[in-house]
Formats: sequence, C-alpha cells, structure tokens
Amino acid sequence: MHYLQRSLAVEDVIVEDLSSDIMLSIQGPHAAHLFAALASTNDLPSKDLTHSQVMIADIPVVLIAVTHGAELGYDLVTSVAKLLDLVAHIEQVGKCWSLSWVGIEAQEMLRVEAGIPVYGTDISEETSIVESGQDRWIRFNRHLAGFVVDSKQTVQAGALIYDGEREIGRVTSCRFSPRLGTATALGYIRRDFLKPGTRVMVSDGEKSVLATVSMLPIQ
Repeated sequence: MHYLQRSLAVEDVIVEDLSSDIMLSIQGPHAAHLFAALASTNDLPSKDLTHSQVMIADIPVVLIAVTHGAELGYDLVTSVAKLLDLVAHIEQVGKCWSLSWVGIEAQEMLRVEAGIPVYGTDISEETSIVESGQDRWIRFNRHLAGFVVDSKQTVQAGALIYDGEREIGRVTSCRFSPRLGTATALGYIRRDFLKPGTRVMVSDGEKSVLATVSMLPIQ
C-alpha cells in the first residue's frame, strides 16, 4: 500500500486495501441483460474498463465492464462475507439466460478464440505492451514538457506544478539559460496542459513562481 501511494501519478486516484474482497466474472452474450435485471440502476458501465457501484440484492458491488472472451462481460468486486448470498441471487436470476459455472479449460478456449494474451504464456518481460496489443490497459496522461520560468532563480527538481490549486505535474530539472536570460526547466505535466503558452505555477517549498509551457527544444 505504501509503495502504491508513493507511485501514484498526478491523478485523482485512491488506493484501497481490497484484501477482504473477492472478484467474480460473468461473461457471455447475455451478460448485459442479466445485470440489467440484477442491478439497482439502469446506468450500467458499457465502455471497456469503466466501472460503477451498484446494489445487487441489497449487496454493494463494484461492477467493471471488461471482456475476457469474445463478448462484453463484467467483473464484480464484493465483500467475501456477502459472497454466498450474492452468488445465490445471481444464479436464481440467471436461470432464464442459462447461466452456468465454467472451468478453467472452457475459459481458456474462449480466451484463445478472442485473442486475449496472458502474462507468462503469451506475454513476458521481453514483450512490450504495444507488441501485445494491450495498450488499452494504460493511459499516457503525462508528457515531458519545457518551461520558461518567470525568474532568473532556478527551482529544485521535484518542485510541484499547479494550475490554480490543482497539482498537474512536477519539475525534473531546472537551469538558468543565458540565451533567454531566465530559468528554464523540464518536467512532466498532464497532457491537457501541454499547449505552448499555457501559464502554470511552480511551487518550490515556500517559494512559488509563474512559468510558461514551451515546446521542446525550449524556445
């Protein structure tokens, strides 16, 4: 948990301990119909990897739209203590869609047919995420940018970059530029602030200074 908290990108992300929870998966052509009947809302996640909190038989469930086979399916995250009650209710409602448990071999058949690789078999440490076609699992929200600082004084590596009160990045290096007559810096910033000319605030301890986002090389 401590390592994950330290490794968080500049995002609105919360790390939670889910060791007392368990995940189930329901896949197949009728999965969406089943959850339309099960869930407490009509606003179900439909886009790949989106999620929402729903109630099923008065049990809180995190519902994640994710495909493990050829059709859209859902992963469910719920408390271990509520698992048996939740499964019993799903099995009862799912009878009209021929819901049934499947084993690992059946799951593997569907996975291979759908072309979904797994780590250790189809993917290794020598395989890039782009080569395996799994770049849908990541988002490149940050990008290296240049900054022209409104001061001749440099800021320290690690200085935070803000848009108003919102943290949007951090400085990685900063040096005075004799050519420009001011300090210049490199740092990672959210992609939606990459436009050259964007004004940001750099906070270095108790010192704050304005800066302007620049194209690279810094103009």
